[in-house]
Parts: sequence; C-alpha cells; structure tokens
Amino acid sequence: MNNPEISRRSFIEKSLTGIASLSAGHLIASCQHEGSSPPSARASLTANVNGITIRRDIGSLAPDDDSLLMLKEAVQVLHRRSSANQLAPDGWYAHAVQHSMFCFTNEFERQVHFTWLFYPWHRAFLYFLEKKLQGAINEPSLALHYWDWTKTPYLPDVYWGEDNPLYDRTRLATREDSIPDDYMNIQSHLRTPTFKAFGGYPKGSPDLPFGEGVVEQSTHNCIHNWIGGNMDNFATAATDPVFSGHHGNVDRLWEAWLAADPAHKNPEDRSFLDYVFNFTDAFGYPTKIKVSETLNTEDLGYRFENLDFTKSYEGANERPHPQGNQPTLVQPVEVEPGQRQAIADAVAGGFQRVILKLDRFKLPYVPICIRVFLNERGKNVNQDTLGTEYVTTVTILPVGKPNTAQLEKEVIMQAEVGSHLAELIASGKPLQATLEPVKVPGREIPDVTTQIEIISIEFDA
Repeated sequence: MNNPEISRRSFIEKSLTGIASLSAGHLIASCQHEGSSPPSARASLTANVNGITIRRDIGSLAPDDDSLLMLKEAVQVLHRRSSANQLAPDGWYAHAVQHSMFCFTNEFERQVHFTWLFYPWHRAFLYFLEKKLQGAINEPSLALHYWDWTKTPYLPDVYWGEDNPLYDRTRLATREDSIPDDYMNIQSHLRTPTFKAFGGYPKGSPDLPFGEGVVEQSTHNCIHNWIGGNMDNFATAATDPVFSGHHGNVDRLWEAWLAADPAHKNPEDRSFLDYVFNFTDAFGYPTKIKVSETLNTEDLGYRFENLDFTKSYEGANERPHPQGNQPTLVQPVEVEPGQRQAIADAVAGGFQRVILKLDRFKLPYVPICIRVFLNERGKNVNQDTLGTEYVTTVTILPVGKPNTAQLEKEVIMQAEVGSHLAELIASGKPLQATLEPVKVPGREIPDVTTQIEIISIEFDA
C-alpha cells in the first residue's frame, strides 16, 4: 500500500493554516489538560517502563528483520489514521506538523533551530514519535532506527519501493547517488570543545545573535538538502520517514560527542534545563517535556547499539563529487594584526581552537550548499579534490517566508581551522574566503546571493 500522498504545497498550507486551531485544541499542549485522566490503553506502554530499547542502524538490517517489520507496520497505521483524518493527533501528518510549527517559522519564541534547543527539541520529537509508533501496534519494544550515513553513504534499500511505507516519492537523491565525504566531517564535530560550538548558542532574546552548532550547519543541513524533496524544507521534512533515520543519527552524534571527552558537557544553565517543549503523547494527548528530561536517553527508554562513526573528511585526499566551474563569492577575512602570529601558532600546534567565523544576516529563500575555502581553491588541484585551502562545507536552510523581520538578524556559523592552514595565516598575506556553491542531486545551483557581513579568523571564545 502506498503512503498517502500529499504535495509539499498542500502540506505547508494545511499545517500553517491549521496552527491556530491545533494550538487551541489537542495538538499543542494546554495547561488545563495536563491533569486529565489518561485512557486505560496507556497501561500497555507503561508496563515496559523499566525496559530499554536499542536503536539500531537501519542500513545494516536484513529486509525481514523483526524490528524493521514492526517499524513498517506501525508507520502504516499512523498513515492510515492521517488518511482518515489529516489532523488526527495520533497520526503521521499531525506529528509532522509539529516540526513545521517549531522549525519552519520566523517567530523567535517558537523557532528551535539556530540555538542550543536544536538537539533537545529534535530528541523529544523522535521520542514522542516512537511512543506513537509503539502505541499503534501495542508493542513497547518497538524502537526507532538510525541511519548511519558514515557507514552507508547513500539512501539504504529499506527506504525505497512504491509499496513501502518508508518510501517518499518526492526525494531527489536516487539509489545511485552517494553523499560527498566532506558532508560528514565527524571527527571535527567530535573535537568541538563546548556545547555552544557543537550544539548551538544559548537562546536569549531576539536582540542577541543566533548561532548554529557545527553539526546543524554542516552534516545535518547538508544531508537534508542532499536528499531533497520533502526533506529539504523545514515545513515538510518530517513527512518523509527517512527524517527519523537521519535525525536518529544526529541524536546519536550528540551521545558520541559527550562520550568523546570527559570535558564535553551539556549546558547547566537553568534557562536551558527548564525550557519546556509542547508535544502530543502516544495517543495524541497534549503533554510537556523539559529539556532536562531529554538529556539521558535511558531515561527516555532507549540507547544506541554503538557510538562508532567510521568516516570523516580530514584533508585533501578524499574525493568529493566534482562540481564543475560554479559561481563563487569571494570576501575578505578579518584577523587582528596583533594576534595573527599567535593564531597561526595555535593552529599549527593545536593547543587552542581557532575558528573561521561567518556572521550573516539574511537566510535565503531556497536551500543552498556551500564549500568554504581560505583564499582561492587550489588552481593546481584536480577539480574533484578539495585541496589544502578547504575549510568546511555548510548548508543554509531557509525558514518561513522571505523578508520576515524576526530572523533577518545576525546568525553565526563557524568552522575549525585546520593545521594545514597555519602557514598561510602566518604569511601575513591578505586573507579572503572563497564560497563555492555545490550542486546537489536533481537540482541546479540556485541563483541567490549569500549575504555575509563579516568573515573572520579568531580564537574560539
């Protein structure tokens, strides 16, 4: 049976026009509902309260694996609920609408991207999806899977097939496409010393800058955009079943970052820990969850089978997809003259983290993937090799309507400056950044201007 088909435009219109009624009803939690008596059916889920499910790599599973068959059956049930009633609160599309409401928005109060809420909100989103799936087939042992793109750098077979409930016909990446290596710079992510750099800046007030964590701006965004279709738009991304596999691996990367170094810690600020998210539970009833309640996966009833990531782009020897001659943006890079040698020494010695910091003001109205080089991309380097001038690959995903005021503000992106750039920094030559747009499957490079106010090299604050 095919998934119920819904166009991106139809979904966006229905989700956005329905926000007011859903907020007043049962999709968004209300304080009055919290004390209501739950239906007796919930007992079947709480019976497994001491059990821990294991989230596994969907790319490594046999087609007839029991956990995979359960997942498909449960997804099918949620789709049928949505077919009967598009906004059924325990259905597939109503759950996806929540992602649209808190990610496809220019409203400061609701937006969870570009801040330290990115990781905990998406973990909670997957948690409540898992509870709906468990409830759909009355199976507390059902676990969401993750898609480890470092081991399977293409869309696994499990996500393909017209009669497959995990298939989405809008995808632009094909079975033959593979993810470029530089989209998955995992070791650089794991070296990031602070949660602010790894997971995003604190969400303060509308007057303060937004700052994406390194995972969000690169691996997360790049793979969303690479898949294309529903996945390259915040309004529709969660309708594609691959969303939970992709975000399951992003969630796993958070656990791997914590495990990589005893110094890696989640924020302890009360404004982070006490922040409350509104969701719906397994049966579509309003519920709330604090950030502090999302920080331990076993408290949420799951853990990952392992935290091993196998692939990382670390230099010029990997071979990303050739791009041809594409238009580029070249912009001066600022560096404090009195700090230049100290910064070069730190880059060469690795004793202090140095970043290339990009401050930008406007989000584009279409997704755009960009490779960033310090000075020109090497002229003697083969076109399908990035060369020693390479710094990072990022993707900028738009939110809401263009030209809406609240997110037309400073949004900060950053990248680790590798030791291979120390000599160039120390040379005293003028520095510039070259931003090269990247072609992704099924689309041409969009004709948009990336507006960046300042690019600088500086010590990581």
